[in-house]
Amino acid sequence: MPTVAPPLRAALHFPAELLQPLLEVSLTAINLLRPVYRPDSEEIEDFTLEYLNLAGQRIMRLPEQPDGTLLTHLPHALATGIFAFYRHVYETGEAGRYHLNYPHDGLDQFFRLAARRCGEMLLVSFTADEVSPDRDAIEAALRASQAREQAARTEAETQRGELQRVVEQAPVALAIARGPDLVVEAANPAILALWGKPPEEALGKPLLEAVPEAAGPGHRALFESVLRTGQPVVAREHAAPNLSTGSQETPFFDFVYQPLRDEQGQVTGVITVATEVTQLVQTRQQVQDLNEQLAAANSKLESLNAGLRTTNATLLTAQGEQQQLNDVLEARVAERTLALQAALAETETQRRRLHELFEQMPLAIAVLQGPEYVIEMANPTVCTLWGRTPAQALDTPLFDLLPEIRDQGFKELLDEVVRTGVPYVATELPSVLLRHGRRDTLYWNFVYQPLFAPSGQVTGITVMATEVSAQVTARLHLAAQQQLQAVFEQAPVAIGVFSGPDYVVDVCNPGLQAIWGRTAAQAVNRPLFEVLPEIRNQGFKEQLDEVVATGVPYLAHEVPLQVLHQGQPTTLYVNFVYHPLRDAQGYVSAVAAVATDVTEQVSARRQVQRLNEANVQRLNRELAASNADLLANNHELTDTNRQLTRANVDLDNFIYTASHDLKTPITNIEGLLQELLFSLPASIQRSEPVREVLAMMQKAVERFQQTIVHLTDISRLQLAHVQPAEEVNLADVIENVRLDLTPQLAAAGAQLEVDVVRCSRLSFSPKNLRSIVYNLLSNAVKYRAPARPLRVQVRCHSAAGATVLEVQDNGLGLDALQQGKLFGMFVRFHDHVPGSGIGLYMVKRIAENAGGTVTVRSEPNVGTTFVVTLPRMVRDHEAGAHQVP
Repeated sequence: MPTVAPPLRAALHFPAELLQPLLEVSLTAINLLRPVYRPDSEEIEDFTLEYLNLAGQRIMRLPEQPDGTLLTHLPHALATGIFAFYRHVYETGEAGRYHLNYPHDGLDQFFRLAARRCGEMLLVSFTADEVSPDRDAIEAALRASQAREQAARTEAETQRGELQRVVEQAPVALAIARGPDLVVEAANPAILALWGKPPEEALGKPLLEAVPEAAGPGHRALFESVLRTGQPVVAREHAAPNLSTGSQETPFFDFVYQPLRDEQGQVTGVITVATEVTQLVQTRQQVQDLNEQLAAANSKLESLNAGLRTTNATLLTAQGEQQQLNDVLEARVAERTLALQAALAETETQRRRLHELFEQMPLAIAVLQGPEYVIEMANPTVCTLWGRTPAQALDTPLFDLLPEIRDQGFKELLDEVVRTGVPYVATELPSVLLRHGRRDTLYWNFVYQPLFAPSGQVTGITVMATEVSAQVTARLHLAAQQQLQAVFEQAPVAIGVFSGPDYVVDVCNPGLQAIWGRTAAQAVNRPLFEVLPEIRNQGFKEQLDEVVATGVPYLAHEVPLQVLHQGQPTTLYVNFVYHPLRDAQGYVSAVAAVATDVTEQVSARRQVQRLNEANVQRLNRELAASNADLLANNHELTDTNRQLTRANVDLDNFIYTASHDLKTPITNIEGLLQELLFSLPASIQRSEPVREVLAMMQKAVERFQQTIVHLTDISRLQLAHVQPAEEVNLADVIENVRLDLTPQLAAAGAQLEVDVVRCSRLSFSPKNLRSIVYNLLSNAVKYRAPARPLRVQVRCHSAAGATVLEVQDNGLGLDALQQGKLFGMFVRFHDHVPGSGIGLYMVKRIAENAGGTVTVRSEPNVGTTFVVTLPRMVRDHEAGAHQVP
């Protein structure tokens, strides 16, 4: 059977034979606790559980004498106030009661507690109500209400501004007034107490109206000076009336009126920081009075000494008086010394609080001392902006800590402030700092404020700075966009950008406005086919849709464009390129158009054609009228044919010249782009949007130049059939091409098999034959199948007086629809490799100009075979094939 611990018997004066049964049958839980003190302290930190009766064991679910302490078994006793209740009853000796709901530590009941101290023990009686369904619902509702209330309080607390928290926590008197009327925006309790005003009489009101005592000539002039010059004003030991108590005693304060600036660096208000130094001033005055009293005492002592020399009796009296005076003076000196020490301690406390405010200020602040500008103070904000830790910064010369700024002009500015004693204010000054392993270009608004010694000499500099890189970068980015827009406006060709499925006009430069016959105001930010409804059925929408769907540029030459100029139908001829513009995910989101009006060139060429046709018709009429005059007119006909030949040559030159007409505009665009790159700052060029736009423009220029080169090559194909034929060794041509393609063949792991000995020599243009072989072999390498090794077979045979050249590969292959479009100009079916879509077109033109043919057999994912039939075979040789690895 459980036994009662001896301390319980000592505390309760019951006979032993009654106490134990009473505790066991009690329906009230009884708990006996002993206090646990902190080491070397009389403060109670916990209670041991000495005894629990049966009811207490059942409720607490603990044994009679549990191990551990109250807080180990019920850790939530602190938060619920149980521990504080027990400690209060024990320390005061006053019995008490405590009721609470305790849903913690496995217990969810409503407790009623009664406690009383008994000697060195604490006796606790408690009951617990059983949980009922109604009570559960009530408690659930109560807890939900409490949770909502707590959430609301948390939300309200979260919404309080950062400025108010800084002001409220400031260890000094602090207020912020904004605007020309200095409306009080924030004021902490310290400064409200100084003003003797409650918050409702100060906040939101002009400072000089809320606190009329601050409107005196001296204070008003100080405020106006800060607003006008942007320079802080410091007042030391300034006497101010006691507004809070109305006492006759005059308090003294150190004031700092600091300008408050907006993001543009404009002064928008004044920050007032005040530290009371009344006790320090009074202590100094008391010390001064004490010194004067000591001086008077010394003077009196001298008089007494003089009297001592005249008479011994007077000496004895004077010595007694002197001793008494010395005792009084020593007591007063000790009293004043204690007061001075207390004042110094209070001053140190105020300085420490001011230092904490310095550490928490969002403004970057540093103090530099000496000719080396050693960093004496640096708050966390400035260390973060420097990219250095406080341990690295303090007691380190500024230009040793930040060597990268040594040659950026900052030392010269600091030297000038030291030399002249005049503050230096900088706005949006750039600097380059090494932070976290990279060079960052930053922009600052800062003030170099000189620090003066009592002699008036400048001994250091206070730096106060804010970083404004984001604002400057945004402004420069806007300027770059405006400059880019100016480039488009000055471009000598027509340029437009159409975005979205409706092809909304984003860019429309003057050249394009002239072609359309519309102004920018009529076109920009409107769908293209609402701006030009007359071109809706002229095929341009289908071309744009194809560019968006395939991502392949579209190049057009001398396309007729029927538009309305001032209400009148007008037909123009244009050369243009539709180029896809991709977004960050690689999708075509817009189309750029670059166009040139070639109406005059087309009209001139058609005029030449009409003249030629007229001449031919005239000659036919003359020939039909009289065959008898054929011999007589032969000379005239020869002259006419010569003129036609010259006209055709002029026509070919005109086509060649027209293909070159685009070179000058695109060269001008390239020059303007290079000038833009030269004039833009490096930081703007590196910004993501500008860099992408410049890269797209550069690539567009390069593709346009390549297209012009291909057009020139195509125009030269007109003369390919007149190139002299030579006896050519086909095997040598193939070998030279293989040597040129060696890097590509090796990279692809290709196996090239050549069997052309039976028809290795033929009469053909060497240049054109090499072009055919090169384009067919390079196509086989480009469009190989990645799942298998590339194998290319080149063979030839004779057929009906012609040489048949076959190039077969096991690459990606083509379907029937692709084979039908294969030999078109600028046709491409794969974008994973570079190309222009002109190679096979040139092969077909060369073969047909020479009287030959080219055909293709292909199957997707099996391979492709090109068959080129060339005339003028010389001889065949029967021989076996040889393999080139």
